[in-house]
Amino acid sequence: MLPLSQRRLGCSLSGYPFAEARHPLMQREIFDVQFDASIGGVVEDPPPVRYERTPTIDVDIPRSWSLRRRTWHLEQARRRTLARARGGQSYLLATKHRVAHGPVLGAGARFRGREVRPWLRGGWEFSTVQFLVHTVAVESDLRRISIVPSTEIGSRSLLLVPPLSVGVGVPVRLAPHVRPGARVFGGLNSRFVSLVGGYDVLPRMRGRPTEHVGFLGLQASL
Repeated sequence: MLPLSQRRLGCSLSGYPFAEARHPLMQREIFDVQFDASIGGVVEDPPPVRYERTPTIDVDIPRSWSLRRRTWHLEQARRRTLARARGGQSYLLATKHRVAHGPVLGAGARFRGREVRPWLRGGWEFSTVQFLVHTVAVESDLRRISIVPSTEIGSRSLLLVPPLSVGVGVPVRLAPHVRPGARVFGGLNSRFVSLVGGYDVLPRMRGRPTEHVGFLGLQASL
């Protein structure tokens, strides 16, 4: 039996997914699994055994785990997954993406023509796939209150570049009067804190002219 070593990684060299950047406390467990092609190494042990060819290694994988198919050959049999390494000595294992969720709080500036007001935001968001985040938030400039459901799509981080995201939403102003609108927005997402900005359009309604509103701020998430 070949010796096997593994350690938990905060993220892999390929970066971390968008949803895990927004909610790092909900990240998947990732293991760097290394198979040693020699046995021994201690004086009392037998001499190391060397292999002419890279040995084939089969691993019985729990159903709650996922593998990168580029480095593993997977076979399904009787509700079990048998993984066969495709050569080499180092591989990645990761638990399947679980639902990431948590609170978000934001603060910044809201722009309406020449008027600048505070932009305050609080809500809850969740993700069932790694590149999508859904949010329901309440926003206010201390004069108006809106509820904003939205959906974002984001990239993975790449080395020192954090995940980028773009999204759409439907801001519904509740006070001082009910008025629906449309939103486009984007973000630069680091772990725990993101820089977000967006643009809202509230169409003409009940004699009130079309309203254009922008915002820029920081958002914290757990």
